[in-house]
Amino acid sequence: MRKSPVLLTALLVAAIAAAAISGCTSEQSTAREYIEQARARNKDVAVIQEELKKKSDELAALFQQISDPPTAEEAQKMKQLTAELSALVDTSNADIQKTRSEYEKILKLDDVEGYKEYALNKIEVLGILDQLASLHRQYWELYDRAFDEYLASGTVDEEAIRAGIDPVLTQKAQLDEKLEKLNKEAADLADELGI
Repeated sequence: MRKSPVLLTALLVAAIAAAAISGCTSEQSTAREYIEQARARNKDVAVIQEELKKKSDELAALFQQISDPPTAEEAQKMKQLTAELSALVDTSNADIQKTRSEYEKILKLDDVEGYKEYALNKIEVLGILDQLASLHRQYWELYDRAFDEYLASGTVDEEAIRAGIDPVLTQKAQLDEKLEKLNKEAADLADELGI
């Protein structure tokens, strides 16, 4: 059975039009799937980051309100908070790695340059979140050491604590600023890509 050239041309034009309307190649569809998977994982990262901030603030507040001398209850609460923070940092690191692996899948695809740029941005964001989690750990370790010092000697070298905390807070502010910039760039890229 012979097909009409007009019919074949019409089918070809329809197929090209359908591809143009969808606007996505197979690789782009795959990139979009990976982005959605990464975004789903990123929700876990965001929850942990918020919990880290909350627990760090709680620890700082507790340290400011400690009795002189500290009660056994305060000592227990301090140790409990530092253990919780340590577990949160470990969870954060694991969630960040899982999310990063989703974005890294995009880097292996062909003909998805805009998606790769977005993925690289989000990988950099995840690196900053990882650094922020480490800063939270440094922050509360300073408080923990100060508390141990106080329990042992009844005094705290406040200047030494401040000298340790100030660089952590400065670095956190710098990372927060960079994170804000990267998140704006990611939002712009997402708008361009329609994701």
